[in-house]
Amino acid sequence: MIQAVMENDLSDLAVSSCDDKKRLPDLILQFLGNPQQGADSVVEVRLSPDDYVLEFVEDDGSHECMLGIAADDAEDENVFLRGYYTVFDRDNLQIGFARAKH
Repeated sequence: MIQAVMENDLSDLAVSSCDDKKRLPDLILQFLGNPQQGADSVVEVRLSPDDYVLEFVEDDGSHECMLGIAADDAEDENVFLRGYYTVFDRDNLQIGFARAKH
């Protein structure tokens, strides 16, 4: 079972303008290995603001930005996997990550 722990409140990452991306931090997600399988290591996945801020061009040509992450399970707001090639190995109960090349 995967457990996610959110140590910081997402409200600190509000985006009111696309220029806000410059002040936002990288987010580091940590995944713990399964100690029962001898994997007690920590895998870190780093997301830059370019990974987690969505930018849209409006009909009038203006740019709008919004966070692509949310504290709930809203599919249209969570973009974590967009920046990574992800392999789900159900037979061995493993997940693998590699940086995607877009």
